[in-house]
Amino acid sequence: GEMFMPSFSEVQDIVVAFSAFIGMGLGVYHFFNERRKERVSLRVVPKTVVQREGGFSLSSAREFNPVRNAGMFGMEVVNLSHFPIVLKQTGFLKSGTDRHMTIVNPIMDDGGNWPRKLESRESVTVYGNLDEMIKTGALHLVRKAYVETSCGHIATGYNQALKELIQFGKTLHDNRLNKETWK
Repeated sequence: GEMFMPSFSEVQDIVVAFSAFIGMGLGVYHFFNERRKERVSLRVVPKTVVQREGGFSLSSAREFNPVRNAGMFGMEVVNLSHFPIVLKQTGFLKSGTDRHMTIVNPIMDDGGNWPRKLESRESVTVYGNLDEMIKTGALHLVRKAYVETSCGHIATGYNQALKELIQFGKTLHDNRLNKETWK
């Protein structure tokens, strides 16, 4: 059999086509990578505050203990964006409605002010008063924790600690209903 030898111009065409294809792929990749850099990206981690012996407290994303709770519930917010953002509102989204349960004067773990500016890769934990949350009587309706930035971006978080807080809210709600029934 005769061996097929591509001519120099055919090899050149293949190399040019291959290079153009790679270039196009890189162009698309960089386009989406740049778009991603412009997006607001936040991580929201609900946290419960547990009172320990000796007065110091510990925050946990894994559990909510109504007995040892220090009267606070919070959320850690991490700015994963490539630029600073300003947190202007925080609280909980409620099931079956677009209304929120807002934490009015949140306390920062570093003593900072609210609204709070967060640099890229910076985090802050924001706390609210648990008793005030309980008094609303709407804890059982909570769906997710949320923060809103000054540009209107909303980020949410849900985990075991929040799940157990909602469960606690449901128990309180059921007990309240039972008391009213037996009056």
